[in-house]
Amino acid sequence: MPEYVVRGVDRDSGFDTEMRVYAETEGNARVKAELRGMAVADVEPAGGSRAAALDHLGATVAAPRRRGHRRRRGRRVQTIEKTAKQWKLMQLVGVLMILITITGCMIAMSTSEPGGEPSAALPINMLLFFVGVCLWIAGRLGAWWYHA
Repeated sequence: MPEYVVRGVDRDSGFDTEMRVYAETEGNARVKAELRGMAVADVEPAGGSRAAALDHLGATVAAPRRRGHRRRRGRRVQTIEKTAKQWKLMQLVGVLMILITITGCMIAMSTSEPGGEPSAALPINMLLFFVGVCLWIAGRLGAWWYHA
């Protein structure tokens, strides 16, 4: 079976890559390389010293060159956030405190008599609401400040 050298760009890493492909025709070699994740630029029959340097399919011949950070058509950009879990936990606790105290305030106001004194639980709920808001703000600021 004939051997071909396929040059192109690895779709996952963005590196310029050359690989040796065994195929019946140049078209089949191109298809095999594309199935292995390469954006093919050139296919030629093997026979030079560069092809001999390739030990196995997918080996890089030259030192890899990183392409620019341009977004290629059809390629999804994946964003990885490295915010520490302590800041996310602080935000979660703050939001839960806010939701629970809002519910507690509504219950305390509905159980008090119309025109009478508010329930004793209302000031405690309001204080815990304020603490929840402070926790949430501190978590947001910490996540912003220490974001890697």
